[in-house]
Amino acid sequence: LVSVRFGDFYSGMLHPLTALEHVSAFVVVGLLLGMNGTKLARIGIVGFPLAVGTGVALGTQLNVTWDLAVVNFVSLAMVGGAGALARDWPNGLVLLLALMFGITHGVANGTAFVPGGDSWLYLSGVTVSAYLAVTVSAAVSRALLSRRAAMIGVRAVASWIGAIGIIMLGLALAT
Repeated sequence: LVSVRFGDFYSGMLHPLTALEHVSAFVVVGLLLGMNGTKLARIGIVGFPLAVGTGVALGTQLNVTWDLAVVNFVSLAMVGGAGALARDWPNGLVLLLALMFGITHGVANGTAFVPGGDSWLYLSGVTVSAYLAVTVSAAVSRALLSRRAAMIGVRAVASWIGAIGIIMLGLALAT
């Protein structure tokens, strides 16, 4: 990781924000949470970072040998597609997707931890990064919900992120 020289906390904070597969995932989860109501968004902006932190803890402590990229790309396409459809999905389903998504992306971030450092600082950095990304994107989504033209833009961003997931999945399966 290039961000290792900044220390374990900042390494954890910068890793998901500089990796397209993670930052786009965090943003699309926030958009989807925001589209489905203020109450769900409030629960999600607490639950999602906790799920990411749990995943990071698992990823740093366990010897994860299987690749989560395919799982994360499929879920990225699913959540992006769900946001593009802009339906009122059942709150339980959206929250379950967000939590599962948070755990798998957390594990993927945890496997990037460089041994020998402070895993708690790294975990804290990734969790803060997840909180900031999902909170800002959920807030933008909620703020734009009342404006029809702006909401179309939010749906378009979600669809593009879903397309990024499909493209990344194709590239991962091709190699």
